[in-house]
Amino acid sequence: MKEQVKIHYDEECDVLYISFGEPRPSYAEDFEDGVYIRYDMETDVLTGVTILDFSKRKNELKNMPWPFTFPIESVNEVVH
Repeated sequence: MKEQVKIHYDEECDVLYISFGEPRPSYAEDFEDGVYIRYDMETDVLTGVTILDFSKRKNELKNMPWPFTFPIESVNEVVH
């Protein structure tokens, strides 16, 4: 069974949240400047991504070496 992917964009703060599966306690690691990868605190399984200043950097996201398989460029279609 595939995990559900949830995408939330906070337009006021210009932050994009991508979550995999149900919410659970997680910690974040700095992946790139302003990009944080979240992992389950107990299992170290990937739980999501937080991207600060999303509108300014959305074009560069497709070139980042993501530690997961997800069409990150498709987020631009969801976030206007």
